[in-house]
Amino acid sequence: MLLLPASVAASHLNDELKGAWAARTIQMKAQVKRQEEVAKAIYDRRMNSIEQALKIAEQHNISRSATDVPAEEIT
Repeated sequence: MLLLPASVAASHLNDELKGAWAARTIQMKAQVKRQEEVAKAIYDRRMNSIEQALKIAEQHNISRSATDVPAEEIT
């Protein structure tokens, strides 16, 4: 079977593109995994802070907000 130079070049280009996309896919999956781990760490840290605040509130018999300022406005 006789292959034309253009078809050989196209085949090599296609193989290169497949390899590039495979590498990009691996890179993107790794980046998503890192971002998920960072998001989980932030979430866990915030949950821990809230749990600690609730424990302190329970120790001081605080069962409701002692301020007229809505929680959303407190920074």
